[in-house]
Formats: sequence, structure tokens, C-alpha cells
Amino acid sequence: MELVASLGPAFIKAGQALSSRPDLLPPEYLQELQKLQDRLPPFDNEQAFDQIESELGGKLQDLFERIDPEPVAAASIGQVYKGYLKTGEEVAIKVQRPNCEKIIALDIYILRRMSGLLNELLRVVKYDFDLKLIVDEFGKLIYDEIDYLNEARNAERFKDLYGNMENIFVPKVYWRYTSAKVITLEWVDGVRLESDTLGEDRSELVRSLVQCSLRQMLENGFFHADPHGGNLLATNNAALCYLDFGMTSTLTQEQSYGIILAIVDLVNRDWESLVALYKKLGILDKDADEEPIVKALNDALPDVLDASVGQFNFKSVISKLGTVFYSFDFQLPPYYTAILRCLGVLEGVAIQVDPEFKILNEAYPFVASRLLSDDSAELRSALELFLVKDGELVADRWTSLLISASRMNGDDVSAGLNSFLEYILADDATEMRYMLADLLVDELDGLGVDLTKYLRGYLASSSLFSLQVQPGDAQMSPKLQQALSLVNDSLLRKGVRIDDFFGIVQR
Repeated sequence: MELVASLGPAFIKAGQALSSRPDLLPPEYLQELQKLQDRLPPFDNEQAFDQIESELGGKLQDLFERIDPEPVAAASIGQVYKGYLKTGEEVAIKVQRPNCEKIIALDIYILRRMSGLLNELLRVVKYDFDLKLIVDEFGKLIYDEIDYLNEARNAERFKDLYGNMENIFVPKVYWRYTSAKVITLEWVDGVRLESDTLGEDRSELVRSLVQCSLRQMLENGFFHADPHGGNLLATNNAALCYLDFGMTSTLTQEQSYGIILAIVDLVNRDWESLVALYKKLGILDKDADEEPIVKALNDALPDVLDASVGQFNFKSVISKLGTVFYSFDFQLPPYYTAILRCLGVLEGVAIQVDPEFKILNEAYPFVASRLLSDDSAELRSALELFLVKDGELVADRWTSLLISASRMNGDDVSAGLNSFLEYILADDATEMRYMLADLLVDELDGLGVDLTKYLRGYLASSSLFSLQVQPGDAQMSPKLQQALSLVNDSLLRKGVRIDDFFGIVQR
């Protein structure tokens, strides 16, 4: 790793990019590449200040009140100084290393020339793969990162989309002091999330980080692709501040839906559905034999097949999935590797705050609520496929989905439940309504309860968990009881009568 780090910024970035490609390299290589740190000694102040003057078209003393003489951070592409504007604002000034663009261009040229030989080596251990395409893809990403005007646009877009979220702060861009090689942002005082000075605020900040990241990836499709500890600060007023917008990524609506469905399949261990999804997304060849891949997934994840969502460790799951990706002809597109890396980094940051933190445990309620509330035809179809297996409603999936959605705060819960009820009450969803009614009938029959009498009384009550069972009767499963309570609460808000809901179903 020291050798790679000494070769230059493009090689460091290339190594970091490959560290999130389980479809190309075996796990032991990935683990080593993940140790790469993008840190270099700072370059000379005189060079940095000359660069600022050249880019901004003026003398330092005319542009700024002053700039602190020592950089506060340095990496392979640039370094950051604290400065002060004439109007009194404190700012962070990032200036690019001299000749950085030329050095990176040479590095990429060398990498492309080497890719022919590397392709031959790759064929020995993997499949026929055009590594030049990977180099070209990486080249575009790194050129986007060294264009500070592009980073400034990313920062503004990020602030517009997420700056008004609760507990989220995004520094503003000072365009007068920004160019292709210099970017000036609002200075933010704060500490890293793992700082002991934060106390109990740390856990709340981690929740804000995860919820904001999920909205980035699964709602708006524009996300910060490098949310490591150095790019996050806890501000003095206990808000989470994002820094460094050189690495962002975008998702189409179809790609966001694919991530949602992949998480649902993973949590529910539905490997057949996951393989079919990967074929649809082009990650797996449509003619690939599904049976051995499903078996490999089943064998690779034996310790989670009977585990709850809260017992998933994303890093270990991705490591095991990576073994399958590497063994079969998977080709992960750039957006998918960016998502995997982002989720892995998020969990890594969170674990430093809470060793028991599980990213999927936090993500699944958001995903469940989104699956229930989105009215797109694709997710509606996916919801039905998820809830119905071999023509029958899968009780555990229905109850777990509603309960997971209930963990979301605010309007997301009621929005998700109301949308679900609107779906099953719709004229074109009678089959789903009857299957749901049958599920409730079967469960309540086992309690010896008169269905109509019980449900009328149950829905007439405004209190949750109002089920009354006669002594000696079997107890309703806690999961179903919770699910019924959620439906009860939503039906009461909607003013739906039990006769309207169950129609002509009788027992």
C-alpha cells in the first residue's frame, strides 16, 4: 500500500475505487486496498498562495483580510486553509496542488497502457474483462473531482436538497472566491462524530446521518459518495455538517427502485428475487443460470438466514456477497459500487460511535415506508410480488413490513400506511384485499373469536393493542397484533368502516 500511495494521486484514487469492486477482486485484495489513506504532506505555502492569486485574479491582501499560514488539512489533490474575508466572515479555502491536472493525466495514461497487461492477468484469475473501461470510468470521476467549479455546484445542489433537513447543515459557497482550482466555503467550527465531547448527541447525529443519506440515495437520487469521518462534523449547535463535495453520485429513479428492492430481498433472504433483480438491472447476464447463484448466496450467508434485521452487519454481508460476485459473472455498474461504498462507510462511521450499530437495521424502516407509500407502478408491482407468493399472501412479510414502517417518525408512517390501505381498498386490488382478509380470518379463527363482532369492536376502539382474549384462548402473535393495531389506527383516521374494508367476506 505504501508503494501505491507513493505513485501519485491518480493511483491512490484508483486503489480506493478498486477497493469497492468485489466483482473484480477477491476479498483479501479488497481488504488491503481499503487501507489506502488519501493523505500527503502539505505543499509549500508560497505555491499555494500563488495559485490562489492566479486563479482569483488579485493579490491576497486585496482578496482576503488574512489567511492562516498553516493548512488545516492536506490530501493528494489539494489542501485547505482557514481565511477571513474583508466583510468578516470566516471561510475555508481549498487550493489544488500545482500541476495536479497534468500529473493525473500522466497517471491515467500509464494506467491505460498498463490495462492491456492487467487484462491478461485478470483473465487468469477472473473473466474476460476490459479494464480500459474501468480506467476510463475512473478517469471521468477523478477529473470531476479536480474541477472545483463542479464541486461548488455539487455543494449548492446538496444544500438546496438537504440543507433544510432537521439537524443537517451544509456550508454555503462563496462564488467570488471560487474557480476551477480554488474553492471557498463557509467555515464551520465543530468536531468529528467520534469525539467524546459530544456525549449523547453522537447517537442522534448518527441517526441524522443515516436518514439524510437514505433520502439522498432513495428519494432524490443525488448523494454524497464519500461520507467518511473526515468529511463530517458535529457543529457547536449539535447539527451534522457535510464537507467536501468533490465525490457525488446520481441515481435514476429506476436505479433507486433497484436499491430499495435489493435491500428488501436481502433482508427477507429472497435470493431468487435478488438474482432476478440483478438480471433486470444488467448486473448479471440475463442468460446466467440462476440455480447455482441462488445456492451460492444461500451458502455464503448461512449466519443471517435466521437472523433478525438488527443482526445484519453490512460489512460482513457485502464481504460474503463479494465472494459470490467474484465467483460468478457479475459486473457492477458505477452507481452500484458507489452505493455499496457509501453504505459501508456510513456503517463504519456509525460503529465508531455505537459498536452495536447496524446500517440495515436503520435503513429497513425507511425502505419499508417508501415501498408502502410510493404510488409508482414499478414499486406497486414489486410490493404485490413481495407480499404474494404462489398465489397466497405471505403473513410474515406483510406484518414485518408494516411494523418496520411504523418505526419511521412523523408523517412517513401514516403516509405509508394510508397509501397501503388505499391500494388494498382500490377497485382494482380486490384480490389483494381478499387475501388480506383471509389472513386475518385465519389468525383470528385460531383464537375462537367471532370475526365480525371482534373486528367491529376492535376498530371502534381508539386505543392500540386493544385485543381482549378470553382466559384459556391462544394468544395472537405479537407481530400480527402490532400489525393489526397499525391498520386499526390508520383506518380510524381514514374513517373507513369494517364492512367497506372486508366487503362480502364472511366466515
